[in-house]
Amino acid sequence: THGSFSGLLQAQYAYFFTPNSGIGAGLWFTNYTTFAHWGGTFIWKGQTDTDLEQNYDHDAHVKRWKERETTHNIGIPISVQFQYQKEDWKARLFADLGFAPSFAVSKKYRVLDGEIQHSGYYPNWNLLLTDIHEFGPKQYNYTGEMSVRPQVAIFADLGALLPLTKQIDLYLGGYFNCALNDANSSTKKDLGWKDDTFTFMESYDGAYATNLSTASHPWEIGF
Repeated sequence: THGSFSGLLQAQYAYFFTPNSGIGAGLWFTNYTTFAHWGGTFIWKGQTDTDLEQNYDHDAHVKRWKERETTHNIGIPISVQFQYQKEDWKARLFADLGFAPSFAVSKKYRVLDGEIQHSGYYPNWNLLLTDIHEFGPKQYNYTGEMSVRPQVAIFADLGALLPLTKQIDLYLGGYFNCALNDANSSTKKDLGWKDDTFTFMESYDGAYATNLSTASHPWEIGF
C-alpha cells in the first residue's frame, strides 16, 4: 500500500490564559486516501478438467490489481498551545500538541484495475493452455464501503500565526496527525478462491477486509 495527497481543513478557537500559553478546541475535516497493489499466482495441482482429463495444474494469475481506499473524517481537536512574539514582529511563533476524536463520514473502496487470468499445465504432455475461456480472463471493478471504527488521533502543529484581524489569525506551518487505535474493524476473510470451480472469493469487500490487511493507523504529515 502507499498513501496519497490529502487535504485538511481546520478551524479552532484559542484561549490564552497567559501571554504565551493557552488551550484550543475546534473542528477539522480531512480525507485519507491509500492505494493497495497486489498480484501473484495461485496454483492447484492434480486437477481434473471439464473433459475429465486428470492430473493438470490449474493456475490463476492476478495481474495489475490496484485498489483505492478513501475515508472522509470529521475530528474535534483539543490541544495545549504556545505562542511567542517580539514587539517588532507582526507574526507570532506558534506550536500546539493535542488529541482529536475522529469519525468517518464516508469510507469507500474502489478497484481501479484488476484482472485474473487462468491457465492450465498438463505435465504428461508438457502442454500449457493459456486464457482458458471457461474462467477468463476476467476484469474486476468492485466498489463498496469499508468497515471503519471511530479513532483517536494525536496531532502537533509548528509554525506562525499571521494576524488577519484583531481576533482572527491565519496559521501557516507544518502539521502531523496519526490515529492511535486501529481504524480497521472489518471481519477478515482469506484471500483466494471459494471452491474448486476457481471462482474468486465468496464475496470481496475490499483489501481492508482480507488477510492482506492487519491493522490501519491513518496518518498525515503536511504543510
